[in-house]
Amino acid sequence: MADKNLNLKARVPSSTSNDTIKKLIYSASILVKQLDSAVVKAKACRDLFTPEVIELRSQLSYLCVKSMGADPLQCRRRAEELLWKKCYYDVITSAKINGKKSPLSSMEKLFIGNHIEAGIVKFTELMQDVWRRLEDMDPSLKLQLNVLPLLEVKYQNYELSKETREDLMESAQKILVWLGDLSRYRNDLEISNSVITSERFYHQAILFNSNTGLPYNQLGTLTSHDPSRGFESIFYYTRSMKASKKFPGAEPNLKALLARLVTNEDKLISAFSQLFPKLVFVVKEDTTFEVSQLCQVTLGEIQKRLGSSENGSCNQLMDLASSVMMCTLTPTFATNNSQTAAIAFCCSLFAHVLNRVQEIFHMTSRDASYANGNQAHELKYLDPNAKEEMVDELSDEEEEESKRAKLRRRKVASGSSDQEFSEEELFLDSNSEQESEDDEVLSDSGFHSAEAKVEPLLEIPHEATRILPIFKLLTDWFRVNVEIVQVSNQTIRKIWSTLADILNVFKRCQREIVTHHGTVPLEEDWKFYGVNSMSLVHAQIDFESPPAPSDVLILNSIRIERILQFGNWLASQDNEKGFQVVNGIYTCPAEAVGDKSEGSGAKADLVMRNMAHLWLKSEVQELERRLSPQQKRKKKTSFDFSGLSYVYLVPDVSALSNFTYLIKQVIKSQKLIIVVPDIVISEMDQLKRESAPVRECIRWLESCFRTGNRFIRAQRQNEHQVIPLLTYPKRKDKAHWTLFQILECCHYLDTNQRNVYKTSQNSPIVLFLTGDPVGETEQQTRAICNSIGVEYKFADSLMRKSKTKKR
Repeated sequence: MADKNLNLKARVPSSTSNDTIKKLIYSASILVKQLDSAVVKAKACRDLFTPEVIELRSQLSYLCVKSMGADPLQCRRRAEELLWKKCYYDVITSAKINGKKSPLSSMEKLFIGNHIEAGIVKFTELMQDVWRRLEDMDPSLKLQLNVLPLLEVKYQNYELSKETREDLMESAQKILVWLGDLSRYRNDLEISNSVITSERFYHQAILFNSNTGLPYNQLGTLTSHDPSRGFESIFYYTRSMKASKKFPGAEPNLKALLARLVTNEDKLISAFSQLFPKLVFVVKEDTTFEVSQLCQVTLGEIQKRLGSSENGSCNQLMDLASSVMMCTLTPTFATNNSQTAAIAFCCSLFAHVLNRVQEIFHMTSRDASYANGNQAHELKYLDPNAKEEMVDELSDEEEEESKRAKLRRRKVASGSSDQEFSEEELFLDSNSEQESEDDEVLSDSGFHSAEAKVEPLLEIPHEATRILPIFKLLTDWFRVNVEIVQVSNQTIRKIWSTLADILNVFKRCQREIVTHHGTVPLEEDWKFYGVNSMSLVHAQIDFESPPAPSDVLILNSIRIERILQFGNWLASQDNEKGFQVVNGIYTCPAEAVGDKSEGSGAKADLVMRNMAHLWLKSEVQELERRLSPQQKRKKKTSFDFSGLSYVYLVPDVSALSNFTYLIKQVIKSQKLIIVVPDIVISEMDQLKRESAPVRECIRWLESCFRTGNRFIRAQRQNEHQVIPLLTYPKRKDKAHWTLFQILECCHYLDTNQRNVYKTSQNSPIVLFLTGDPVGETEQQTRAICNSIGVEYKFADSLMRKSKTKKR
């Protein structure tokens, strides 16, 4: 058959009739079967690059391109996917599997590298063809392709009316994702150590359609290998989950990433990895108190990171904030506990950012006064007591810094399902004594807005430059959450009062004229490109304009200008007694208008804390009331494996993937040792692309093997023994071949370990567990197991016999 297809290119007619299309499909199906067989038979990476196999791939590539020309409307999508999967993806995946068994030689790496380069050339050619057709259809497209130009590319003369613009845009996006995958494989196989090219292709794919989750998932996979980019990877997986056309694998990928990051040495990453599952996934249990504690720990680490001068620390915080914001921007029919907790976390994070900006400008203004010799001038106008206090403050700077670091500690309390957020739902306020200290800090730095005097322009400190992106990002979040802005309680008032003071200082900062940069998208804007909830904020931004300049002063000026615009918008939200702009000065009283003494303010704080306590107590009582009838009806299920006399349990793929809970219970009982055959692991690796339970099981097995557990392990290299007097099936009979490999493992364990455990010759020590028995195969398997002294059982049968009921 292979010889007949060698001259297939010469025999394929150029007609576009239905008969021609049928012949193309038939010929392609034959080549696909031959390539699948070649991949299965390949024992080493070099077997995938024999002249015969290379010729088969070349012929299939030609047929795929030919079918696109014959009927683009019906054949393009299928032909593109066939070209990607059979000619490139399967080859590289098989090479990676073989590379895990034995390291790839330099020659094999050369083969794979050349194959990847050939794929990049092929899909670049297709991309240019699609792009030319898009330009002919819509000349207004401005997207610039950053793919290398190819010389002497011969475009086929297709009829443009047959395909729609949406079809071509979808093809372009898929091709860019595949180009990114090919570039990423070079890094995975250690052929290249740069991920810039892959990121470029994935980001270009996002430009074609930001509502598709696949490019974001690939970016998450790409960045997950770098420990320093953990927050970025979390954001990409979350964006993939929340996309209109979400990628199914993003959620398990995110869960696996968070489970891995929990043990990270970075305390912030570890704490956030424990908190984020409570925010992004809808949990059935009421975990209000647990979420509150995790929020406090995470916010404490964030406060330390905001004061850190480490490079990239604020970029990590922006990815962290973006991930939580994505949890709040997703449209839902009702606000669930997770979304309420995420909203509270964003409010608390904004308060921490404001406090840090206060500290930065306070220290900067104080240091400037020292440098200019103004300290002595200021002391002359102070009374003796005030002068003595100022000297004490200068002599004990470390104590003052520690006090300032403790200002406005926020506590998060979440879990309400009501859309109108109450005081205790957002976060608990600090005590009145801390607030009075905070007012001292503000007065020292000249923050008070209503009494501000005209002073020389201030330079923006470097520390503030690092925080401005996340500052601006959170103001955008408030603009799309108007219901939070309209909340009127003491805590929110203090936030707006602090914001008003900061905005007045921003007006005094040195800024460039950025009128011609008013529509330039910034880094934080690209994070939420295409998110429908942010359309109001992004209405004034032109994402097709040239990128933002790299000058730090211009970037600071753009961000400050947009933050000041947020202040103007906030003042327009019908806040007659709240946030306002009076004669160009931002004002907001920290307390509600009225005659209130300091004692009454402290009393109000106490009342609010009591309200939060009562709210948490009522939530717990409601949970108990809701669960009490269920606890009466439901009976907990447990298993008793004490009656099993076996030593080893050997499962097949169906038992592992479909009855994972049963396997976990066996391990927990510590009665049997589970041995997973190599052939089972290989088969699961091939099935993981099609089955979500298989993917979950693989991750669980990896965790068990990595951490180590004496009651579950993989088959060792020597643990297989040929079964005598049996005719083995051929390797191409995959199901029976897999079965015999499992039975060889069982036979070895029974033969070589029976003397070790000194059991009776008539009592089997190995249990072969299957989850999906089939007719004739079942009888044959049972007969073989009886001949070698191995017990054969179905997983559901073992579950029924071992299950016990108790209240």
